[in-house]
Amino acid sequence: MTSVAWDENSFGFKHGFTVSDEMLTAIGCTVVCQSNIEMQFTMLISHFMNVDDDKVLALTSGMSFKNLCAALSSLVLQATGPNDAPYLEFKALMAKLQQFEEFRNQVSHSVWAHAPDFGSERATRIKTTARQGKGVKHDREHVEVKKISEALESATDALLRLVLLVSALAGKPIQWPAS
Repeated sequence: MTSVAWDENSFGFKHGFTVSDEMLTAIGCTVVCQSNIEMQFTMLISHFMNVDDDKVLALTSGMSFKNLCAALSSLVLQATGPNDAPYLEFKALMAKLQQFEEFRNQVSHSVWAHAPDFGSERATRIKTTARQGKGVKHDREHVEVKKISEALESATDALLRLVLLVSALAGKPIQWPAS
């Protein structure tokens, strides 16, 4: 029989979770990253409209991610043509961010449990669905922190590149320090 050494001082253990703090951090970062993406989209919309950020927030705060994407895309198309290189780059970056939003939905709308080996760098994601004619279905996937980290890095990179591109198209280019 395998013995499991829970870290009784971990944040997760103290709150009744069986996944590691590292995994909880990765899950939380995924949710926070998506919120940041949505706020950046709102700020980019504000750049195009040349109005106070709070006025744009009043209009966009209840918008779904899909509608934020549509609004931003429509504004970008006013600055460039649908076949122009900047718009094609914009579309590619938006596709990456839309893919991340789907990933975030999977992460945040699942139940999480320890991995079969109780490893801290992985956990089991359980998605339960009930469909007419099919009944209840439980899908299990073993997810590594590394997979979430890679998705976060890709989304962060795409967002930075999108912000720089769209700010320039809106006539408010951002000078980013060279790294």
